[in-house]
Amino acid sequence: MEFFTALAAWTILAFWLISLYQKHDPEERPATRKMLLIVLIGLFSFSIDFPAFGEMISLAILPIGVGVAYLVLKRRGRWEVYNRYAWSGFFANYLFLSASLLTIFISSQFYPEGEIETYLDDVFGAELFVIHPSAEGGKLNVEQFAEDITGFEAEYDDVIGWYDDAMEQKYASEPDEQEQVEEKFPYLITGIEAKEGYGVQVYLEADGKGMLVTTADNQYYYRSESASFFEEGVSEE
Repeated sequence: MEFFTALAAWTILAFWLISLYQKHDPEERPATRKMLLIVLIGLFSFSIDFPAFGEMISLAILPIGVGVAYLVLKRRGRWEVYNRYAWSGFFANYLFLSASLLTIFISSQFYPEGEIETYLDDVFGAELFVIHPSAEGGKLNVEQFAEDITGFEAEYDDVIGWYDDAMEQKYASEPDEQEQVEEKFPYLITGIEAKEGYGVQVYLEADGKGMLVTTADNQYYYRSESASFFEEGVSEE
């Protein structure tokens, strides 16, 4: 999605520059390569970052490139010829900003953040692995897993608190007793495909009723008391 909105922004800029160039008096019109160079210089700016829709967005506020072009071209008496292209480069920053905001908006509609279907889009290649010795093993029914997903609802839980509690148990135990420390998420589910733009790790709760979905930026906890895709203590073999 980001590729297409960026392509659209560059296409709009190209059409604008072509139109601007064609309207320029042929006797004063600069060489194409020099015009493009000034446009690229005009793009340089001092920007501030601000959060929008869960993303960091850059807003150009100081036209540094335009200032540099002015200082150089004014001394050569060429500023009047090139100023429209320098400013076009600077204002192109707002065109790209609009494209970024459009990308975020469209993505939020197709890939809503926090919805479990966004992160667990295709589970038919799912495999279950035991990642902690406190687990007794288990079997995952892939077909039932696909049916159960819609029954999971997001809940708030203190994941960091869980981790801290587990670490306290581990360090308080003798080395030969550490296998008895209970891990809340002793299973890892791999082979899951998320919707575009997301890379996820999915951890399964010991009772098979809760899942911790970890993305590059966030963690989400989902639980379903009716989930039946996991059978504890049964080998996958």
